[in-house]
Amino acid sequence: MPNSALHFPNPSTLLGSDGWLASNQLPGQAPARALQYPGLMTHAVLTLLGFEPRIIKQRNESGDALRRVAFYAGDQLFLLAISQIPVPMLLQHPWLRKLGDTPLGEAIERHAGVQRNDFEILPVSAGTDLATNFGSLPTWARRYHFELPDGQITVMELFNPELLEQLESLMPATN
Repeated sequence: MPNSALHFPNPSTLLGSDGWLASNQLPGQAPARALQYPGLMTHAVLTLLGFEPRIIKQRNESGDALRRVAFYAGDQLFLLAISQIPVPMLLQHPWLRKLGDTPLGEAIERHAGVQRNDFEILPVSAGTDLATNFGSLPTWARRYHFELPDGQITVMELFNPELLEQLESLMPATN
C-alpha cells in the first residue's frame, strides 16, 4: 500500500478519552499479551518479524510534530504508529527534531529521566475512522505517554489483527 493511500486518524483521537481501557481491564477476547508487550513495539516488529518501516512526518495546525510510522510486510500494512510531540518539547529537546529514521522509543531510551506510563487499550470496530487501514477487520489500538521532566509525548499504535496474532505466537505462555 503506498503511503499516499494511508488514512491517518484525526489527531484528537490521540488525546480523547472515550473508550480507552486500562490494560488490566481488557475483555477476554483481547490479545492481551501482545497488547501489553513490555518492550519497544518497533523493536519487536523490526527484529522479530522483519517488517519494513516507512516514516511519514507531518506537523499539525498547532505546530506540534505528528510523527507517523507505518510498518509493512511487502505491501501489507501491519502497524501504524502516531506520535504527537508538543512544540515546547521540540524546543526544550533538540534531539527530538533530529530523529530522522530512528524509532522514537529507541531515541527516548537513550535519554535519562524519560518514563513510559501504563498502556491504555481501545477496541476498534471495523468500519470506524481508526480501522480504515485494516479493511473490514476489527482491531485494537494502544496508547501511552512518554513522561519527560517538562512534559509528555503521546503515542498511539493501531494494529493489524494478524500482527497481534503473530506477536502472541512468539511470546512465551504465561501461567
